[in-house]
Amino acid sequence: MEEAEFRRLSLQTSEISEVQERMRSATTLTVNPAEGESNEKKDDFARLKRELEETGARRTNLIEIVSYAQRHWKFIFLGISFCLVGGLVYPTYSIFFTQVINVFSLDPKDMKKQGHFWALMFLVLAVTQLITGFSQTFFMGMASENMTSDMRYGLFRNILSQHIGYFDNPLHACGRICTRLATDVPNLRSAIDFRLTVVFTSIISIIAGVSLAFYYGWQMALLIVAILPLFGFAQYLRGRRFSGKSSKSAKDFEESGKIAIEAIENVRTVQALTREQLFYERFCEKLDKPHKEARWEALIQGLSYGFACSMIFLMNTCAYRMALFLILDKCQMPIQVLRVMYAITISSTTLGFATSYIPEYMKASLAGGIIFKMLGEKTEIDNLSKEGRREASLYELN
Repeated sequence: MEEAEFRRLSLQTSEISEVQERMRSATTLTVNPAEGESNEKKDDFARLKRELEETGARRTNLIEIVSYAQRHWKFIFLGISFCLVGGLVYPTYSIFFTQVINVFSLDPKDMKKQGHFWALMFLVLAVTQLITGFSQTFFMGMASENMTSDMRYGLFRNILSQHIGYFDNPLHACGRICTRLATDVPNLRSAIDFRLTVVFTSIISIIAGVSLAFYYGWQMALLIVAILPLFGFAQYLRGRRFSGKSSKSAKDFEESGKIAIEAIENVRTVQALTREQLFYERFCEKLDKPHKEARWEALIQGLSYGFACSMIFLMNTCAYRMALFLILDKCQMPIQVLRVMYAITISSTTLGFATSYIPEYMKASLAGGIIFKMLGEKTEIDNLSKEGRREASLYELN
C-alpha cells in the first residue's frame, strides 16, 4: 500500500515538473513583448502606413486612381452625371417645403388646388431620388469593381513575370503578396465607389443651397454660411470618433488572453503551487489600461456626439434671432427668411454622410501607393514574355 502511494506521488511530482517547464516557457513568451511583437494585431491603416514606409513608395491620390480606371470612363461619367442631378434634390426639397408652408395660409379653395400640386411635386422628388440614387451607386460600383479586377489581374501577372531573385526580398514574401491581392486592392475600390458619389452629391447640394440662400436673402445667408464650417467639423468629429479605435488596445487584450490560456491549460500546476492570486493580478493588470482608455474614449465620444447633435439647434438659434430682426426691420418677409434658412440647413444634411469617405480615402491612398509601386517594378527577365532570341534545340539541329 505504501509502495503504491509512493509511486503515485512520484508520478504526480514528475508531471508537475513537466507542466512547470511548459509554464515557464509560456510565461517567458507572455512577459516579453519583443518576442510577441510579430503577432501583434494592428489596424489596417497602421499596417498600410508602416508598409508604405518600408517599400519607399509614396501615397497616391484620387486623380491617379481615376486615371488608372480611365478604361471605364463611361461608368464614371454616368455616375458623376447622376450625382449632379441627385445633388439638386435637397435644395429643391427646401423650395417645395417652404411653398407648402405658404400654401397653408391661402383660402380653402386655393389651398386644395395648390396643395394637391405640391404634394405631387414631392412624389416627383421621390422618383428622382430613387433613380439617381440607384444609378450613381450602380455605375460607380461597376467602375470600381472593374478597376479592382483589372488591378488584381495586372498585379498578379506582374508578380509572375518577375525573376526568382525578386522573391528573396522580405518585402515580397508570400504573405505580403497575398495581402496585396486580397486586401489592399479592394481598399482602392472604396476611393471611387458609392462613397465618392455621396461626396459629390453633398458638395453640389451645399453649393446649390448656399446659392439659393443668397438669392432669397444675403444678410441671413452670410450668418448661416459662417456657422456652416463649424457644423461640418462637428459631423466629421462624430464620424471619426465612431469609426472604431479598439485596435489601440489589441496588444493588452492579447497579453491578457495569453495569461488566461496559461492559467487554464496549467490549472493543476497553478493550484499545486498556489499561484491563483498571482495569475489573477497579472490578468487584471493587463486589463486596467484598456479599461481606462475605454472610459476616456466613452467620454470623448459622448462630448463629440453631443456637440455634433447640438450644432443644428445652435444654427437655428442664430438664424431665428437674426430672422426676427430682419422681419421687424422690414428687410425681409417671413417666407423669405424661411426659404433662406431651409435652403442651407436641408441641403447640408448630407454633409455628415460625406465625412465617412475620409477614412476610406486615407486607406485607399496608402494601399494605392504600394500597389502602383509594385505595378511599376519591371523585371529584366520577363518570364511571361515571348520576345527575344530562341536558340535551336539539339533535336532540331539533328
